[in-house]
Amino acid sequence: MNKIRLGSLLIIVLSLVGCSSFIETEVTQTDDEDTAKKDTNEESTDVITKEDQHDLDEDELIDETENTEDTEATEDSESIGQSETSLNIPDLKLQLQKIDKEAGKTIENNVMYAQLNAAIEADPKKGLPNDFSVYPYNIVDYEDGSMSLLFFAVNRLHAPIKNIYFEITLGNVNTGEYIYEQTPVTLEEDTFGIINTDSTIPFLLDINQEGEALLNQLTNENGELLIENTELDFVE
Repeated sequence: MNKIRLGSLLIIVLSLVGCSSFIETEVTQTDDEDTAKKDTNEESTDVITKEDQHDLDEDELIDETENTEDTEATEDSESIGQSETSLNIPDLKLQLQKIDKEAGKTIENNVMYAQLNAAIEADPKKGLPNDFSVYPYNIVDYEDGSMSLLFFAVNRLHAPIKNIYFEITLGNVNTGEYIYEQTPVTLEEDTFGIINTDSTIPFLLDINQEGEALLNQLTNENGELLIENTELDFVE
């Protein structure tokens, strides 16, 4: 099973490697009022917290971001364009992870979050109305040679949400090769906080060299990106 790397984004070396246009493909799944809280004791999810991550200096961040084409995909992996309705939704706002905010980090005083905020401001209509969605942004390289894939979780639902659980699948539908295959992900309130309406928060999943190579080969024609079995708490 793929190990999940979750936690602070502030203590990693960032090298955003340009991938295929599929890298910003979006996947959505809405369970609305029937969505329930996932058991926080989910044994299949391996969470790496802030203390477990690389202790690197923030000023070592390297920004090599390349512009990528913005495309969207629904849960059944059909590519769709940005509708007129989506153009009428409020601009998306980047939120800090709770543990980073509590550590005194802000978008203004942290290079990493400033970079991510610039990406959101460049595409402020991301996400479909009345949906919770996830889309990959880019690869993060660490000094020790390991890598993660950075995602944005987008809340366009009617209320703030927390304690989000879903299973993600990402790979080549034609060859049957997958980077993640129903990999469980939990965005717990203690670490990530509450995601407000029309807001997004970043999270990381481990990826190896084979996964990176596969990611670079994905296109809108062969790429499959799904989230399934989503469960979350609404905050009224």
